[in-house]
Amino acid sequence: MKYAIIGDIHANLEALDRVLEDAEAQKVTHYACVGDIVGYNANPIECLEKVRALKCICVRGNHDHYCSHSESLNGFHPLAADVVAWTRKQLNEDQQTWLRNLRYVSPVETFTIVHSTLDMPEQWGYVFDRLEAEANFNYQTTALCFYGHTHVPLAFERTDTIRFGLYTKIRVGLGKKYFINVGSVGQPRDGDPRAAYVIYDMLNNVIELRRVAYDIEKTQKKNIGRRFAGAHCGPSGSWPIKGIRMRAIFLTGLGSLVFVGSVFAQIDFSAKLLNNEALLCEPIPIAVTIQNNRIDALSAGSEQGYSVAFELTDQSGLLVRPIADAVVQMPATIGGQSTVVFTNDLQSIFPVGKYAALAVRARLTVGSRSFVTDKMYVDILPGAEIVRLQAPTPDGEIHTYSLRSISREKRDRLFLRVANEDESLCYAAIELGRFMRIGKPTLEVDGLGRIHVLHLSGPNRFIHSVFEANGAPVSHDLVEGDLSVVRLVEDGQGSFRVAGGGLVSPPRDPIPEALPVRRGL
Repeated sequence: MKYAIIGDIHANLEALDRVLEDAEAQKVTHYACVGDIVGYNANPIECLEKVRALKCICVRGNHDHYCSHSESLNGFHPLAADVVAWTRKQLNEDQQTWLRNLRYVSPVETFTIVHSTLDMPEQWGYVFDRLEAEANFNYQTTALCFYGHTHVPLAFERTDTIRFGLYTKIRVGLGKKYFINVGSVGQPRDGDPRAAYVIYDMLNNVIELRRVAYDIEKTQKKNIGRRFAGAHCGPSGSWPIKGIRMRAIFLTGLGSLVFVGSVFAQIDFSAKLLNNEALLCEPIPIAVTIQNNRIDALSAGSEQGYSVAFELTDQSGLLVRPIADAVVQMPATIGGQSTVVFTNDLQSIFPVGKYAALAVRARLTVGSRSFVTDKMYVDILPGAEIVRLQAPTPDGEIHTYSLRSISREKRDRLFLRVANEDESLCYAAIELGRFMRIGKPTLEVDGLGRIHVLHLSGPNRFIHSVFEANGAPVSHDLVEGDLSVVRLVEDGQGSFRVAGGGLVSPPRDPIPEALPVRRGL
């Protein structure tokens, strides 16, 4: 038994005719429709009657709903609203009643179909990422569900985790759930102008995405003749929605599905925040991994090359603007069939000191295609101040030095923070390592303007760290000794040394380089 799953036809007769011809050539035995038969284009009656003639199970799409009801169109793009109003006048009462009687969700054999989402199908939500798919899987009672609405053929697979990506063929596995977008017959939005639909071979448990060329120019001429929205749907497969040009949208999470013919078989992309809690002014490193499975190398910045960008949003969901002239550091080239990992400091790209919490996404663009990670989150903390002092630097400025601690990965970590006199500028925030809250750490400035910190990092183990006035590291030594006797003392030469303990070896927590720029707070 072979099912053709069609949807988002949108009154495009030329596309629908070619899809039905292709389905017949593929020896399809049954049909199902995920909705939006009408809207956008010039042949709503003809497309509706062709779908009705298939005598297939069909669910209601948002355009089917609004074209058969007299509800307000305030939420629609003005161009789309014009077509809905026009379509209402074209459909007779019998056709509108048929659309009104369509269910939002329907079972078909051993699978389910829905136009938008299973959790709230009447709200017409979109499913583009793992979080949105998770809500659907919680309501999905069959192993397989087909949907539409986004016009982008994505497949979500759930086992212990959720993976997703573009696809051309999927072999359905036991013990897994799938939520699969069938693409659009009449208005694809993934950069491929050909009509899209799915064939589900139930005997062999294979799902295949089909692409079919049709006479786009003929469809456009009809729309131009009627002076409405479908005329704006060009060969690029793009469509303006609320001012957003939806074109070639490709999304991925941290893991990508390996589907036959998938673009993810060519490039794997992920990003990871190295810390989810950061002290105010501390570097916020994010590591990016790109695996180029293609034979050809990728070049940064070229027209068909690649670029990496980061998107930060605050707690209100507003985008954080990058610092002027800030540049994302990335390799000039990524060789064919090779993997690179590189790190950027978000502090050097965005004014993060103004925020208490941020959501972060990384975006890889290759040619005209984009890959976006799931959101990652970082809390920016002022830290608990333990000790502070002010002292002059060799060039005569007054600096404020403070020791602060935050909890990271269930352990207290100690930091040295270097700022100007009134703390309106932060020069460095340097992690010193693990911090034991037994005894108070010592903070001193010697005659050369160097900063000395002595703190307990473990049982009878101390770390003695020395920095220049600007936070540049000088030394970082591990000392063993009893808490009651280990201390900093003057060495008689204008500096300090550790008394009461013995030097062991360099500690395991290396001091990172100081921040290269000043940051306003």
